[in-house]
Amino acid sequence: MKRATFAPVYLSIYPMLAERARACGYAGAIHGSVGATPGSDLDFLCAPWSDEAVSPDELIGELVAYLTGVSLFHPPLCEPEAKPHGRLAWSIILGNGAVIDVSVMPRKEA
Repeated sequence: MKRATFAPVYLSIYPMLAERARACGYAGAIHGSVGATPGSDLDFLCAPWSDEAVSPDELIGELVAYLTGVSLFHPPLCEPEAKPHGRLAWSIILGNGAVIDVSVMPRKEA
């Protein structure tokens, strides 16, 4: 028998993550394997989609607020890691091995 994965958990969380991102002016998309193998994470990519897109820190705050509401504890939040092309990445640790890696593309400043 194969080991269980977090894929069902990640897929159940995705719709509300995408909705929270949209409310903040971002498009949210899944990238990667979606926890298909034991120990793998959910990669969630956010791209600014409207002129009203909030700052990346505000977006992450909204996503963490949602995840806090659906979990039994407050997920710790790391400092963002700088990635190529100005992208910022955060790892949100949900516990029991479940991790959501959120990458946020930069907004174009007016």
